[in-house]
Amino acid sequence: MHDESGMKNSEQESFWRDVFQQIRVASPNLRLDLRAKRLPDSVIESALEVGVPFRITTKYWMEQMGVIAMKVIGGGNGCLATGNPPQQVLRPYHDQTTHQVQPASLIRYTLSLPVSVAVIGVASVEQLKANIRMVREATPMTVAERRELETAMG
Repeated sequence: MHDESGMKNSEQESFWRDVFQQIRVASPNLRLDLRAKRLPDSVIESALEVGVPFRITTKYWMEQMGVIAMKVIGGGNGCLATGNPPQQVLRPYHDQTTHQVQPASLIRYTLSLPVSVAVIGVASVEQLKANIRMVREATPMTVAERRELETAMG
């Protein structure tokens, strides 16, 4: 968000306004972390005008690290999602459950956690399209909703 990227200060406001507008359309509930270091006021004003949720933060310790959420719907066969086999048949006892819920709940749960990326996995183009739809429509779960799902899943 500043001149270390090679972008001149005079170019940043229009560039980031375009980015904010696209984010607002594609993922309106996505909260952005704008790095405070040399962040131009014009970029902050653009974020406010466009209406993207954001916060201004300092540089993170170990900022090159990330958290990857894997097996979001329960491994290779998606055993946690209703409509899928409750046990992975390729490697018995590797991924299995006696409780299943809607895939959208599992995706919402994962996107409510402080993860950098979520690997959802798909077995078909139809699943890919459904997952994209679910992610676009997903809103983060509240703490209470997460606890309720955790209890339901055992």
